[in-house]
Amino acid sequence: MKAITSSRTSTGALSLIGAQAVFLVSSYALHMFLARLLGPAGYGVYGVVFNLLSLLYILVNAGVPQAVSRYVAAAGRPGSIMRRALALQLASSLAIALAYAVAGVAIARVLGDTNLEPYFRLSALAIPTYALYSLLAGYLGGLRLFVVQAGSVALYGVAKMLAVCALAYVGGIDGALIGLAIGPLGPLLLALGLGRRGATRGEAGVSTRALVGFAGPFTIFAVSVEAMTMLDLFLAKALVGDAATVGYYTAASTIARVPYFLFVGLGTAVLPVAARAAASGEDARTDRLIRQALRLVILLAVPGVAFTAVMARPVVGLLYSVGYEPAAYLLPVLTAGMSLSAQAWKRGRDTRRRQWGSACCLWRLAWSAA
Repeated sequence: MKAITSSRTSTGALSLIGAQAVFLVSSYALHMFLARLLGPAGYGVYGVVFNLLSLLYILVNAGVPQAVSRYVAAAGRPGSIMRRALALQLASSLAIALAYAVAGVAIARVLGDTNLEPYFRLSALAIPTYALYSLLAGYLGGLRLFVVQAGSVALYGVAKMLAVCALAYVGGIDGALIGLAIGPLGPLLLALGLGRRGATRGEAGVSTRALVGFAGPFTIFAVSVEAMTMLDLFLAKALVGDAATVGYYTAASTIARVPYFLFVGLGTAVLPVAARAAASGEDARTDRLIRQALRLVILLAVPGVAFTAVMARPVVGLLYSVGYEPAAYLLPVLTAGMSLSAQAWKRGRDTRRRQWGSACCLWRLAWSAA
């Protein structure tokens, strides 16, 4: 039984890493297209709006979907869990989108550019669709349908690229932001169709309070980490102000985040397996899974970070064109800085702290390479 679980985990990890690679390639194809279409100034505006939106994505992706993945894997009663999570995810995502749209005026003033306000309101449309997609992707992971989950991740990357590029070509920045809202719809329908059979099973499950109790600390941790990696871009916008300079900075920071996107799949695959082990009281096995995953991330990340730092100018020229050459001077510093985000996991003393520590570490795996 353990051999089967281990094999499924390995296959799932490889599938999800492969899916994240597809997502990464499509995302950078998207950024390359927008950088050339919009120019440094327009790309800088898109970068600020997109990075703030990405921070809000964490609110709807790092909490409830991960709680669903954990409890479905551990309890094996997906029906009730999914129904409660769906109501919670929909309500919270709509509230976040509304609050973000209303706060757009204040955020634009803080960043010193009131022209950003309509872009903030428009980008709020992407939050509910992404939230529902993330929930169903997490649900598939809880059922350990890793290959199907990987397919939805890869499809999301491609669909988002096509939607954003097509609409940006027609409507510029406005079109690109509308494309972000449309992109998750195809993968959402796929995940919904493939996960429907599992959602009908089981009568008992986990309470909404338990879902919130797990999702809360997880979300706080993930948002804090994400905010630290994005604060520099917002400060650059607020203090420097020059749109073209912000565009160069956006290009450099986007390249420096490559390892994060690539290794998200590893943490996604390990979470349900670690949750099942923790639920069975197998603390030693949980520790071993975490250490092995972290070791793999570091082993693969170090050469990538070194290569990016040494080949900064050719990399920037290849991805963004010679018009973004100033970004090459920023890339080595940003890459080295993100590599310092790796941290060791410390296990808590009681069961609840172990759950939170495991979850936070699994999310942290992605950042340990960035």
